[in-house]
Amino acid sequence: MRPEHWLYTVPLRFRSLFRWAQADQELDDELRDHLDRKTEGYVAQGMTREQAHRRARLDLGGIEQVKENVRSVRTGAWLETFLQDIRFGLRMLWKSPVFTSIAILTLGLGVGANTSVFNLLRAVVFPSLSVPAPHEVFVLHGMRTPNDGAFLYSQPAFQRLRESMAGQVDGPRLAAHSALAEGELAAYIGAPVSAVSLQLVSTNFFSVLGVPASVGRVLDGSDDTAPSHGWPVVLRYGFWRAHFNADGGILGRSQVLNGTLVSIVGVAAPAFDGVIPGDAPDLWLPLEAQHDVRYIGPFDSPGDGSHKDLSKPYNQQGALFWLTFIARVAPGGVATALARWNAAFEPDRELYERFASPEQKAAAGTTNFLLLPAASNEGLLSETYSNPLLVLMGMVALLLLIACLNLANLQRTRMLRRSHEFAIRSALGSSRQRLVQQLVAEMIALGAGGGFLSLGIARVLGSTLVRLSSDRPIHVNLRFGLDVYVFCLISLLIALALFHMLPARKLLFAEALPAVGLTSARGSIGARTNDGGDTMLGAQIAMCVLLLSVAAMFVRTLRNLNGLNAGVDRRHILTVRFDFYDSNFADAALSAFYPEMLDRLRSLPGVRFAVQ
Repeated sequence: MRPEHWLYTVPLRFRSLFRWAQADQELDDELRDHLDRKTEGYVAQGMTREQAHRRARLDLGGIEQVKENVRSVRTGAWLETFLQDIRFGLRMLWKSPVFTSIAILTLGLGVGANTSVFNLLRAVVFPSLSVPAPHEVFVLHGMRTPNDGAFLYSQPAFQRLRESMAGQVDGPRLAAHSALAEGELAAYIGAPVSAVSLQLVSTNFFSVLGVPASVGRVLDGSDDTAPSHGWPVVLRYGFWRAHFNADGGILGRSQVLNGTLVSIVGVAAPAFDGVIPGDAPDLWLPLEAQHDVRYIGPFDSPGDGSHKDLSKPYNQQGALFWLTFIARVAPGGVATALARWNAAFEPDRELYERFASPEQKAAAGTTNFLLLPAASNEGLLSETYSNPLLVLMGMVALLLLIACLNLANLQRTRMLRRSHEFAIRSALGSSRQRLVQQLVAEMIALGAGGGFLSLGIARVLGSTLVRLSSDRPIHVNLRFGLDVYVFCLISLLIALALFHMLPARKLLFAEALPAVGLTSARGSIGARTNDGGDTMLGAQIAMCVLLLSVAAMFVRTLRNLNGLNAGVDRRHILTVRFDFYDSNFADAALSAFYPEMLDRLRSLPGVRFAVQ
């Protein structure tokens, strides 16, 4: 095609795309001129004007059909037709407010419930760490502790493993953290205390994970000794907002943690809640602060004769296992890192061999380290909630299917009422594709309303399910990612296809549009054949019965569990906690005071037993 032709046609194509009204007016003028010329030609041949006009219209083949043919080949015609169908679909939905409201609300609840449970399932079964390059963060599993069978290790072992990689700037790096423990935080000695959860970490913990500070700084290598103003503390972002009202002036402020002076040095990044899915500490301290802040958490040891002493700091006791090792290893560096760490761990293997029994040695298996993804191998969140969430996912999917069948029956009734409309449009020349395109436009309008509503319901329902699932706070990453939006879109499309297009399958698959069924305002499309309404109704009833049966079995199971005899009387049991942090009692005095306090408690009226 010649360049000068492009210079002439391209502006015309863009004008037809953005100036539809003007293009239609020009088309009308051109057709009218053509019709007038034809009419004048037949008049010149001796016909009357009425006969000539009728003959010219017959030769033209119908003005509206010609207009449709021209529009179909015009640039942007599909967009113009689509927007027309959307506008017409919105008008039809506006004329049926009850059906529209029920459809949007049903889609929002059904798809929103499925999306929220899917988001929970993703966060629990396939958790991810909110750190840069989370696929490079691993947890080290090797020798199990002799009694609990846990993957816990001593702080001297951590020092040896970290020193084995010294001198490698961009090589594998190792960090350590403890389990979470409870603590009491106060603004000053004697002030009201607040319960907090704390976690002890190595000073390179944040640098290994690549987590920056949103306010102040994170821990670094200089924080392994306590300065005069107290041990440094890094706050979790959510705790900082809830407890300190996002006060940026807290940096350097002293607090009292378990009776020990600490100093706030920074706030972690907003998205970082720790490395244990489901458990988010309120604050982090260096490992060396363990003795001063009276940290008490899960631990294990080889047994008697290993010279462990819980009254002394943990950091110099090689026989006290209480730390979890995490590492950042880039692809290609796994073999070298494991070889060095296994060699550095040899003294701990000898310690284990010296105190372990033959049965413990056999149960321990291999003691070489393995690197496992940190997000899915820390904590018990997945093990605890994955199966219940899978059952819940099946139930909400069944609920969505029942909702789609309900809407399909409503849509079938609506299609029966609109059969006269389809008959007229078909008689005027509308093709099957054009009718189906109109139904698709209505489906998109309903899907947009139901989709936005489902996203809002999914956000609210997800956080509500987390709060109701446990008595203690559970921190999971419920942020909506691309996978959640894709799941919501796919669920919405499936639901729309089931309830909106299933009743219209006669338009989709029939060889011809039956005139008898179409011409009756009360008949169906193809009234002489079964349109599947009985099948949909039967499926709806079967699904409802199945869901009710499953719900009844769940209720019965809960009642049986509630009435189960656990072998102990759980009534009238009280747990009492005493705070001696601010008292003048020494450790020896406390050891003597506890038996006396128990004797006094047992002597109280109504107290049957008192144990420590």
